[in-house]
Amino acid sequence: MFEQSRPIEGSIEYFKELKVQWKLKIIAVNNEARELNEFRIHEFGLGQLFDAFISSCYVHLRKPDPDIFRLACDIAQTPLSNILYIDDRLMFVHVAAILGILGHHFQGIDPARIYLKSTQLFRG
Repeated sequence: MFEQSRPIEGSIEYFKELKVQWKLKIIAVNNEARELNEFRIHEFGLGQLFDAFISSCYVHLRKPDPDIFRLACDIAQTPLSNILYIDDRLMFVHVAAILGILGHHFQGIDPARIYLKSTQLFRG
């Protein structure tokens, strides 16, 4: 798994740019094992992108449990109307939507860029 871990080309840089431009809080919500999670954080410098890691290995909750999403929202201390949840698994985007969280089904960096330009959160 460690050898197969690779970021999607351009994605880390793109989201870092958005973070700076829009002064975003970015929080990771994932179901990774501790060893893989910590490897990816250090290997790809994810601490520079994410403000917090709501990882199942730390919080003992797993997606799609709604409580992991609620925990992330509590830690973000941000109104739901200002939250965008992005995931490559559509089921998790649907769970977030049930909780009132705007979501985007990630299917690549180019479609994500188009979507983000079209959303109200990134206008103005």
